[in-house]
Parts: sequence; structure tokens; C-alpha cells
Amino acid sequence: MFKKAKYIIHLTELATNLKEINIINRKTILITGCTGLIASFLIDLILNSKISCTILATSRNKQNLKTRFTPLTSEQEIYYLNIEDLEKLTSEYKIDYIFHLASPADPISFEKSPLSTIKANTTLTSILLDIAYNHGAHLVFLSSGEIYGHLLDTHSITEKTFGSLDPLDVRNSYNISKKMAENLCVSYHKEKNIDFTILRVCRCFGPTMKQDDSRAISSFIRSCINGKNIILKSQGLQYYSYIYVADVVRSIFFAIQKFPKNQAYNIASSEAYALKNMAKIISSFNPKISIVFQSNHTDGTDAYSRIQRSVLDTKKAESYGFNCIYSLYNGLRITIDILKSESL
Repeated sequence: MFKKAKYIIHLTELATNLKEINIINRKTILITGCTGLIASFLIDLILNSKISCTILATSRNKQNLKTRFTPLTSEQEIYYLNIEDLEKLTSEYKIDYIFHLASPADPISFEKSPLSTIKANTTLTSILLDIAYNHGAHLVFLSSGEIYGHLLDTHSITEKTFGSLDPLDVRNSYNISKKMAENLCVSYHKEKNIDFTILRVCRCFGPTMKQDDSRAISSFIRSCINGKNIILKSQGLQYYSYIYVADVVRSIFFAIQKFPKNQAYNIASSEAYALKNMAKIISSFNPKISIVFQSNHTDGTDAYSRIQRSVLDTKKAESYGFNCIYSLYNGLRITIDILKSESL
């Protein structure tokens, strides 16, 4: 866990005010993707709460998990599992909830490793659904707003709005495998009556982002912290929904407590911005840097999304009481403050 006070204070305040987290008290939770942006924040939040629970944390590298997470109280237990040992080791526990958060999530990763991306979203999802069936567990699958593809009318993307995705474009290994995973969820529900919730999350950021995260917003944040100019590799007209990581984690607890089961929900901030405007907001946190346009830049361009506008309609989640509590500006401020303090 990050050791600096700002992060710990942030987690403690969030845990104190998040009543929905109590649903996992005295429960056993299996979490995948535990070194990723969202899952690592989720585990840090639980460990900084007063919740007593058992966490089965999985990753491709068990040693990284042992280094990253340590229970803070004797009432919290955390066990570290390699993905390869998942089926064998989970037989030792009675699992109540499965949070499937594992998948490459930045464009360079799933452009370079499309097979790993596909397997994380299909093969692993199938394994977890079998575990959910055997344990009577509720599975929360973290999907993506990218599954909606290319739309002619992108003004309001509801849970029922879908466009085209080219299956011969390697970049779509992420989008298409997420769609297949969603279909696995409904198919397991039909044949085996397992309970699931799908959360379609838009572009997420937060202090737990990895240093090699190739998403544009992550690159902008790193540049701001390091005092480097923000490089825009286009005109920055792409218009997207975004969300701060704490609100994604809040939505997971809302999902298992308040959302009707066996459905999909868009999860995003009510705010949306053009990419150049997000760059402008981030640059405002460091007056020494500027925004530099390099629209003729070709490095890694095949990896980035072809979708020019993706604004998620969140009325469905809101109808069950979920709203983001962090503005994008405040989420960025918290992220930059924490990462700056960690680098000191």
C-alpha cells in the first residue's frame, strides 16, 4: 500500500462515509486483477475500513500481491493466489462475492498482447462463473463503455445502444472480448442460474494507476506531476465520459446491494470533456507546463481507440440511487496531490 498520509486519509474518509461497504462484513471476497488501478484501490479501501472480511486476491504474480497488500487489523484476512491456482485453491473457502476486475485496460497493452486480453475477458470469466456456480456467489463483472463500438448517434449511449466493431481489427480484442464476457454472464445465468452484475465503466483514472498505463489521461497526469509538457497526439477533439476510481469502487458496493441483479449498468461521471479540455484541466495543476499538439505523431496510434465520441447515459444506475460524488476536477486534484506526495 502507498504509505503517505494523504492517500490513507482519503481512503479512511471514503470508507467511513460509504455505508454500502458493510455488505461485505464477515464475507469472503474473490478479487481478480489486484495490482490494477481499480482492484488495488478497492483492496486498499477495504483494508483501511473497519470491515472484517476475507479477501482472496489474485494476480499473475503472487509475490507482487504480498509486497503490495498487508492487512491492518487482526480481523481482516488476505490470501494471495496465482491465477493458475485459482480453481484448486478456491475449494478451500466459501466465497460470497466475486469481483472480476482483471483485464489489460490500457491501449498499448491490449494492442501488443491481444491474446492475453481475450483470455482475461473470456477464459478467466468462464472459470470465475463456474466458481460462482459452485459457491452460490454473486459475480460483479467490470466491463467497458468501449463495447458500444462505433455509433452513428453518439449523443446518449444507453445500455441498449450498440454500434459496429470490426472483428478483424486487433485493437478490438478488448472491446469484443468484453462483449463475449457479458454474454457468458447471461448464458451462465440462463443455464446455471448464477447471479451477476455487469458494470460498464468509462475511462477511469486515480492514484493507483500504473506507471506504464498508456491511456491519454494517465499520460497527462504523469506529465503534470513530472513537470513535463502535455503532448496531445491529435487535435484533442475526442469527446468522452470519465470517472474517478473511488466512484467506480463505490459503484461495486452499490451494485451488490441496490441494483437489480443480472443486468448491465453504465457507470460514469455526469461530466464529459473533449480530450484537449481534459489536458487543459490537468495542466492547470502545474503552471510550469504547457500543452503541445503533435497531430502528426504516429507512435502507438494503432493502439488507440478509433471511437471519437463516447458519452455514457447513467440514468439507469442513478434510478437506483447511485451518483458519482467526485467531480472530475476534484478527482484529478486528489490523484495529483497523492501521487506528488508519494514521489517526495
